[in-house]
Amino acid sequence: MNLTKYRSIFFFSIVFFCVSFATAIISSKIANASDCKPKSIQTSPEKTLTLQKGKSANVTVKLKCKDGSPASGVTIETKVLKGNKNISYSPKSSVTDSNGKAVFAITGDKKTEEENAEIKFKTDTLNTTLGIKVQAEECDVGSLSTSPDKKLTLKEGESSEVTVKAKCKNGSPAVDVKVDAIIQSGSDSIKLSSSAGLTDESGKVVFTVSGTKKTKKEAATIKFSTDNIKTTLDVKVKQETEESAETSSAIETKTAVSTEKASETTTEETTETESAGETATEEVVEESVSEEETSETAADTAGEETSVIATEEAAETTTKK
Repeated sequence: MNLTKYRSIFFFSIVFFCVSFATAIISSKIANASDCKPKSIQTSPEKTLTLQKGKSANVTVKLKCKDGSPASGVTIETKVLKGNKNISYSPKSSVTDSNGKAVFAITGDKKTEEENAEIKFKTDTLNTTLGIKVQAEECDVGSLSTSPDKKLTLKEGESSEVTVKAKCKNGSPAVDVKVDAIIQSGSDSIKLSSSAGLTDESGKVVFTVSGTKKTKKEAATIKFSTDNIKTTLDVKVKQETEESAETSSAIETKTAVSTEKASETTTEETTETESAGETATEEVVEESVSEEETSETAADTAGEETSVIATEEAAETTTKK
């Protein structure tokens, strides 16, 4: 009987100890949680989220206490600052888990224009904002083109910008598309500012090409590509003296052409002058002939008048006699 009694007491003692220990741990955690004052708030992605229209993505908001530990059990609320018509989200508020995290789903409803949509996540004492860019639709790149097109000529030590434009198969600009740039030949003659870049809102990305050394017979070649679409640009690098010689030759050619044109103009003017002289001579001759004819006509008329008068006088004299 005594043995059974002692066993019961021992058993209850162990149970009491375990319950007390667990209670102490829970109380400690609760105390620690209540002592935690959120010191920092951060989103992932950190600054900007890019979505296709009609697509959704998760945004994780993380809170940390002053000592760097996760801030659990804290309510995070949301508010759209810009672009109410461009995005939607859920839930409206959420409580951080044991890792200090709360997850929100963002959906792109309408394409953003010049300004991104903006959403704010806040607690009682902290807040942070996230920009959201909504693209029109998923883009399958259909073409790449360069400006200048196909060929570029540089002098040694000279640099020039090359704009690569990507278009979707439907003709719209391909935004946020990675374009790779590789020098296929002539790497000792040219340099590239970067080996890759992302297209902007207009589907364009700019690279700088520098001429370092005169190219040989064949021009250097740069290949620009994205996915399975590619285009190439030939780059010719000339020496300064070669450029000057070509410029002088071009000036001489222009001078020769100008001289020929001037000579032709002079010849034409001379021809016109001769034609004008001939025309004037013909006019003088015509005038002389006309004057002679007029004189002859006048003389004939005068003779006829004189003859008539003489006849009349003779008739009068005969009558008197």
